[in-house]
Amino acid sequence: MDFEGNFYSSLSAGETTAYLSDFRKVSACLPGVESVEMQGNQYVTKIRFDVSEMGHSYISTLSGRIKAHYENSDSHHVVISASGRVAGASLKILLDISVSESEEKTIAYWKASVDFGILMKVMGEKNIASIAEVNISRIMSCIGRAINPI
Repeated sequence: MDFEGNFYSSLSAGETTAYLSDFRKVSACLPGVESVEMQGNQYVTKIRFDVSEMGHSYISTLSGRIKAHYENSDSHHVVISASGRVAGASLKILLDISVSESEEKTIAYWKASVDFGILMKVMGEKNIASIAEVNISRIMSCIGRAINPI
């Protein structure tokens, strides 16, 4: 499942990329993070996803563990790869962000590719897509607010 969008930054392209290259700062925008630990070149994140929007009284959260690392990070490009297990099912995420400067602002174009594995079949593609869209929108909005200090 693929998602994409953009956000503007009042910071320079270099400062925006530096922020995005700091996983501890980025992970502050992930919903339901319980912990983040550095293990080698990977960040191990324990997370609890809110799935209450599905409307099932018997399940409101899914917990899991995700390992993330930076595949590429230069002055205008950041790629974060993550994989793990959520509710016992495999999950893979690839986030690709390109940062460029215009005359007035810095703009970041992002693409997220998410493989939900068997969760798509168990919980239904429509449910997963809806929950993923809401959570990804929240994450990217949070990052946008964080790099645009008032």
